[in-house]
Amino acid sequence: YGHVLSPAGVAAIVEKEGGGKILHLRHPRIQIVLGNKQKHLMGYYCLAQHYKWALDELINRMGFESVIILEDDIEVAPDFFEYFRTMAPLLDNDPSLLTVSAYSDNGQSQHVYDPSAVYRSDFFPGLGWLMTTKLWAELGPKWPLSFWDDWLREPANRRGRASIRPEISRTYTFGVKKGVSSGQFSIFLKSTQLAQVKVDWQAINVQWLDQRQYDLIFANQLGAALEVEPHKIPVQSKDCGDLRISYSSPKEFERLAKQLGLMTDLKAGVPRTGYLGVVTFRRGACRIFLAPTYAVDSETQSIVIEYS
Repeated sequence: YGHVLSPAGVAAIVEKEGGGKILHLRHPRIQIVLGNKQKHLMGYYCLAQHYKWALDELINRMGFESVIILEDDIEVAPDFFEYFRTMAPLLDNDPSLLTVSAYSDNGQSQHVYDPSAVYRSDFFPGLGWLMTTKLWAELGPKWPLSFWDDWLREPANRRGRASIRPEISRTYTFGVKKGVSSGQFSIFLKSTQLAQVKVDWQAINVQWLDQRQYDLIFANQLGAALEVEPHKIPVQSKDCGDLRISYSSPKEFERLAKQLGLMTDLKAGVPRTGYLGVVTFRRGACRIFLAPTYAVDSETQSIVIEYS
């Protein structure tokens, strides 16, 4: 609709377009009192408490087994629901998984190629993700008052679990300037590629994403990759197989990520889209691993290693 709607405006559209098939819950207004130094963070507090209320309503009161969480400034890909329908059963059989996400933080057009590629990631992406009854029973009672996403990335809450994420994002946020984060990372968000190809996910075997199979395949791919310097990466049009660029410290990771146009920040020591410290991206059909020369923390998967 191209403009910000009031609650009444949202209700009117739901009634007009929903055909009686959309459940529209209304969060009773609550008062949040913050000190003067925290008032600029009000949006983060409101968002976290709205999530808590909505998930309690849908899962605890109404009995839904799982909920896909989307914010109101997100566009979804044509195969968005099929993607989740295919990936969701993985959560039932693999306790090493936290959730399924539709988003890739390094999903900018220059870094992606294959619309059917999916990965495990130690970094919780958000921006379109699945909450299950089992996970909410764990997280709901201790849900934070603010900054819920960074809270979920903390080792005590993520507990070493990975998320499933696509190579090409199935969500795109168009609210990069108006959200509570006030346009943080807007360059990356605006250039994220939304998948346009409708993949037949039901025809794809995704059981290899189970940790035991995935880790073996991943280790073999990483071990067979050709070591190169960043400036030796071929042009996008070439299929050069698998390449590896190594880093020996978090500081070097940041330098190389910046040079390659990847997101440089860490959350709880984990790079965005990283798995065991490895960030996988593309140049055309060529798959590239930005990988540590050392073993990351076995419990937290942090690339920041502290030695006593």
